[in-house]
Amino acid sequence: MVMLKDEVIVSCHNMILKYINPTAHAKSTAIQEVDKKLRLIEVSDFEMYALYEHYPMHFGAIYLSQIKLLIYGAPTEATIAI
Repeated sequence: MVMLKDEVIVSCHNMILKYINPTAHAKSTAIQEVDKKLRLIEVSDFEMYALYEHYPMHFGAIYLSQIKLLIYGAPTEATIAI
């Protein structure tokens, strides 16, 4: 989920199977949806909330989009255990 102030801008989930694309994780898809919806590339005022810690693949997209805050519920070790 990507939010601006107290408003949900986009809420996404993994689309790997639907798009037959191993990079279509929720975080990547959320950043793409913000771009489609608001026509923005740099979203430094936005916050992202996720269930799990991001993978290195997502870090680049999150870093380049300059999302100011990423909050996640479980670290990598817990994700692997699940």
